[in-house]
Amino acid sequence: MAIQTSKSALGEIKGSVGNDTIYKWRSLTVLRQRLRFRDKNKISRKQHNQNNIFKLVTVTLHKIKSAIKMGYQQQKNTVMTPMNAAVSYHMLNAVVGDPQNLRIDPAKIKISHSIWATQNVWKPSLMATANKQITVTWELNPYPQKSTRLDDQVVIQLYHEDNHYFYRCPIPLRDALVFNRTLNNIDVGRLLHCYMFVVSANGKLVSPTAYLGTVTVLA
Repeated sequence: MAIQTSKSALGEIKGSVGNDTIYKWRSLTVLRQRLRFRDKNKISRKQHNQNNIFKLVTVTLHKIKSAIKMGYQQQKNTVMTPMNAAVSYHMLNAVVGDPQNLRIDPAKIKISHSIWATQNVWKPSLMATANKQITVTWELNPYPQKSTRLDDQVVIQLYHEDNHYFYRCPIPLRDALVFNRTLNNIDVGRLLHCYMFVVSANGKLVSPTAYLGTVTVLA
């Protein structure tokens, strides 16, 4: 229903007319189209596929949102959050398969995006030992850059592809030279992918993601 008010360029009315709404904002008279609810049955196949890709990526990355926040650096003038940047990268680069069988390629996962870089660890090695323990060892770089510090944090993530699951992991320092994570009985026999990056103590420097390959959990 339209209501007559004071003089305006829109025929001295305000309210709803058809699919449009006329209202006052400060000294302006504004005409705006009313929002319409989308009929899910009318979503195109391309939109449906894109929604499925978005859901797959967000559900997977949500489990490591704290690591993403540490690792995905953004320019100071950007409005994109670290999580938005990570989702965008993985939607464009890491999702493979046909629309009925979408999956994330583990080799293409990146848990960090470096703009202001530091060195990753030197000669990392991934292994599984008895009692469901996963171990990563590394050495101190004999050719350290000026930005390399012993109190840099080493962020390591273990990923199970079948159920899109990341395991919570402790964060050792660069000079610890070792990472250990003991898993549960249900994890025995699972194939896990391992990723790592280094972030400075003040959070300002980040290394690119290193993919360490796979390891099978032992009993």
